[in-house]
Amino acid sequence: MIDFRYHLVSIVAVFLALSVGIVIGATSLQGKVAGTLEGQVTQLRDDKQQLRGELGAANEGSRRQDQYAEDVAPRALNSQLKGRTVAVVALPDTPGSFVRDSRDSLALAGATVTSTTELSTNWVDGDAKETMQVLKRAGRAQGVAVDSLPESRLGGLVLAEALSVKPGAGASARDLRPGLSTLVDSDLISVEPSTPPRADSIVVLWPGMEKSVPGWVNLVTAVGLSGRPAVGVSAEPVKSNGQPADAMISTLRDSAEVTGTMSTIDHGERPTGLAAMVLALRDEYSDNSGHYGLDEDAVAAAPKVNEKAEEPEP
Repeated sequence: MIDFRYHLVSIVAVFLALSVGIVIGATSLQGKVAGTLEGQVTQLRDDKQQLRGELGAANEGSRRQDQYAEDVAPRALNSQLKGRTVAVVALPDTPGSFVRDSRDSLALAGATVTSTTELSTNWVDGDAKETMQVLKRAGRAQGVAVDSLPESRLGGLVLAEALSVKPGAGASARDLRPGLSTLVDSDLISVEPSTPPRADSIVVLWPGMEKSVPGWVNLVTAVGLSGRPAVGVSAEPVKSNGQPADAMISTLRDSAEVTGTMSTIDHGERPTGLAAMVLALRDEYSDNSGHYGLDEDAVAAAPKVNEKAEEPEP
């Protein structure tokens, strides 16, 4: 029988050997490990400094581009929309400053903004059946054949009919807006002024959207299909893991219905985006639609500037 002291001595010997091994190993590797870690830290510090410099240069370049766009806007946009009338529509959470800047840019180009309409979240979040009943009442008041339209397109068309007329429809049609009060009284929209003249084009504004909301996509698509010159503008990008800046813009641009019937602008809150909005709306009067901005699926940053703007048809 092995004595207990033998076990105790064996255990002590094992731990003593382990301790000696750790000490010897740490001593011999200390210089190498420390040197490697120090080199990695130095490299990371240098990389961080380089990235900070590149980011600063990129931000400064962007700032200068925006400043240049602001400086040339009065001359580049002058009279591009002379004699045109525009109804501005803003989806929920659209920045107020973006709405004001958009109105100012349109006015700078010679357009008259006849109304500014803010849509309520009730449009997509309220009781769907009740909302559809309201839209049908408003549509019938406007003379829209609501029973022959798909429900997904009804809201945008009714809104377009309430705020605008097709170019060339004549002055007699501009004051007919019986459906507008129905939308206001049902808390689907608010509009300023309360009884605006109807415009001959529409600009729809929205904040950057991480996810595409079908209700809003349907509305903007229907506005584009309404026969009016129309432009949809996203206020700002929502970058996430290299994905497109705005999910709403991407969905609209992927739609065959939209691409040939209305124009879209990404990064619209920047001065270049505001200029692109004006020039795209100008082209819409000639039935030329395009998709502009800084995203990969944009055809250009903005349409070309015409030296002499076309006079609107009487």
